[in-house]
Amino acid sequence: MRSTLRTSSRVWHLACIMVGVLALLPLSGCFYVVPVPWADPHPSPQKKSVSPDPDTAALLTATSQNAFVVVVDDDDTVSFIWTLSSDGYVGTATPVANEGTIQGSQVKLPYDPNLDGQTLTCVVSDGLSDDITYRWQLEVL
Repeated sequence: MRSTLRTSSRVWHLACIMVGVLALLPLSGCFYVVPVPWADPHPSPQKKSVSPDPDTAALLTATSQNAFVVVVDDDDTVSFIWTLSSDGYVGTATPVANEGTIQGSQVKLPYDPNLDGQTLTCVVSDGLSDDITYRWQLEVL
């Protein structure tokens, strides 16, 4: 009986060792772990509406000198920085469409022939992710 107990004990231990080895066998070779795609915790503001169309000529006439940008962003602190290529910062911007996650800014430029050929730029930033930049080449008619 003692020999049978010893044999069954050995079989049991051998079986446990084999199961353990078989369980670790897939990990012993070269294996590939698929990278986990992480969502950006702070995505950039998304364009909702822009006028005039970015990267096109913005025509300044005696009756139309406005440009605006409206974005959707989950953060509360979106800033709009308007500049002219030779005059620098445009301080006449006013907020528009600020409702929850929708935020916007508008600038009204003076009707001035000296603005002809300058580039109007609006940089949209939430301070946490990449900035978005819109540009317009100004044409005074």
